Amino acid sequence: MQFKAGDQGFLCWLQFLKLLTVMKTCKQGNVAQNLVGCDSRKGHVVKLDLRRPGPWEDFNKKWLEGELSPSLQNLKHLRYLDLSMNFFSAPTVDDLRWVSSLSSLRYLDLSGIVITEQIDWFHPVNMLPSLLTLNLGSSLYMILKTPSVKSVNFTSLTSLDLSQNNINSTFPVWLSNLTGLMHLDLNRNSFHGKIPDFIGTFSALASIDLSYNSFKTLIPDPLCNLSSLVHLGLSHNMFSGLVPSNLGLLLRLEYLNLYYNQLSGNIPMVSNLVHLDLSRNLFSVPIPSSIGLLSSTIGACLLGVFISWSEDICVHTILILVATTSLQSSRWIPPFQLQIFRASSCNIGPYFPNWLHTQTHLQKLDLSNSSIRGTIPEWFENIISHILYLDLSNNEIGGKMPPFHFDSNVEEFYLRTSLKMNSNKFEGSLAAFPSNVELLDLSDNLLSGDLPQTDGTMNLSFDVVNLSKNRFSGNIPIDLCKLPSIIVLDLSQNKLSGRLPECLGNLSGLQAMDLSNNTITGHVPSSLGSLTQLMTLHLHNIFEGNLPLSLQNLTSLVTMDIGYNFLVGNIPFWKPSVLQGNNGLCGLPLSRSCKGDSSSYDHISKVEAQDDDEGFWLYAGMGAGFVVGFLGSLGSLHLIRSWRVAYFETFENFYTSILVNLACLRRTFVS
Repeated sequence: MQFKAGDQGFLCWLQFLKLLTVMKTCKQGNVAQNLVGCDSRKGHVVKLDLRRPGPWEDFNKKWLEGELSPSLQNLKHLRYLDLSMNFFSAPTVDDLRWVSSLSSLRYLDLSGIVITEQIDWFHPVNMLPSLLTLNLGSSLYMILKTPSVKSVNFTSLTSLDLSQNNINSTFPVWLSNLTGLMHLDLNRNSFHGKIPDFIGTFSALASIDLSYNSFKTLIPDPLCNLSSLVHLGLSHNMFSGLVPSNLGLLLRLEYLNLYYNQLSGNIPMVSNLVHLDLSRNLFSVPIPSSIGLLSSTIGACLLGVFISWSEDICVHTILILVATTSLQSSRWIPPFQLQIFRASSCNIGPYFPNWLHTQTHLQKLDLSNSSIRGTIPEWFENIISHILYLDLSNNEIGGKMPPFHFDSNVEEFYLRTSLKMNSNKFEGSLAAFPSNVELLDLSDNLLSGDLPQTDGTMNLSFDVVNLSKNRFSGNIPIDLCKLPSIIVLDLSQNKLSGRLPECLGNLSGLQAMDLSNNTITGHVPSSLGSLTQLMTLHLHNIFEGNLPLSLQNLTSLVTMDIGYNFLVGNIPFWKPSVLQGNNGLCGLPLSRSCKGDSSSYDHISKVEAQDDDEGFWLYAGMGAGFVVGFLGSLGSLHLIRSWRVAYFETFENFYTSILVNLACLRRTFVS
């Protein structure tokens, strides 16, 4: 940017530089010059956009830090101010009184600013009558409550964000003044009580998010008056009772999320939906069949359907989209293209829903535990070109495992690329590892043959590999050593043999490895001592030879099983319980010393001697007690005549009865 002396832009830039004189530069890089907006006629600073790029969770992104200059309050013509997602320090940030001097502000975003103590945010903001947008979401510790006032000055506000502040309050009464509100976000707080009826007067409201709060009431009927509503989020509350039937009159509604409440009764039909989540409620009636009869114009927008069973009435009620007659029909062609379909734990089997073959834009498909049998249909390969998450686990699907190669060009940060086919009846060999998959679970099937080799051209990005409880044989391929990001490797309960690859020690991020119940032979590689993040290690096989002392470096170990091998020699200092079944092992912490080992076992002998002493005194006490009790009984019989007579009479009667019974038995045998 170049200026000449006297230019209005130059004067504007000088104001901005003066503002930054007390502020430190960005953590990485410098402040970009395009973050300031100037009035081309008078040279006033009218816009400051200092928002840190990227989401709050991405700490690698640069942010501004240091103390905000007091000169900020001198920018009287400022209309747009965004300081969000930065790390400013006191005193300016901890005292928002300077905000009230920016009387021209229309946009104010202070969300995500780390503040160390609670401050008065409401009264300074209330001095801004022209304010249209106020974002205070995730303003750590700044907002813990809202004032109980009934009126406000910023009645022109069209967008309000107070999300993620842990506000513990009833629904703010002063919101009734904001009749022009278009966006209201109160999610992830602790709002409770009743939602007042004035919510129905917000005729311009297009988006309202009340999810993750503590509302324990009915869904208010006035919500159905919001004819402009496009987005309605009520999930993770305690709303109960019936869903208002007039909800179906909201013709612009595209997003409806009622997840995790206590709603029951009929489900209203809303025709223009893009996202629908009714799961984790108490609905006990079928999904309206009209969902399956959406016109092609309206239904083409339907991208996500989330309908599942109620935990409380799972046995009696199935709430799943395909429960309707129209969706079960093999001839039905849906007028929409889903991106997400989740039908976990719903009895939609025994076959795959035939209408799924038309859904070629699926990114997430969950049909786990759905009573599906038989084999995967031929058309299935046509619908997984965009798949990022596929879960067919806990069914009875058989046949050969089809090849899966997920699309690496599709990027959705909220989905972890996963392939879960475990607990089925797939058989035969595995031709190749699926590419571009982070979580692979093929456990508990009937797969056999060698583990697949790779040709080096496939993109293997596994975090978790679980191939346990199959019938795989042969050696462990060294290709598994080329997975630097792997965290969990489970090959247990197969028929693998050969030696353990030395290169497994290169998997520096590995946290759990289970190779137990195979027939792997040879020595335990010393390279395993490099797996310093390992927390679980199971090696129950037929290993032999010395246990490498490098395993002492595995200081993060929580569980370990190297039992029932043929290991010998010295061992690292571990608890004896994890070493049982190896009779050839010796050395500490076992009491069995190794040949030629001059190490002292005095501490073990002392413990054993202490145990012997405790045993001696235990038995000595028992003997003394017996003697005292026996002599006491004899003394009582000798001194108390009535006891002595009763005792011997009882003994005589018992002896007589024995003699009589013996005589009867003898007479019986003689006769």
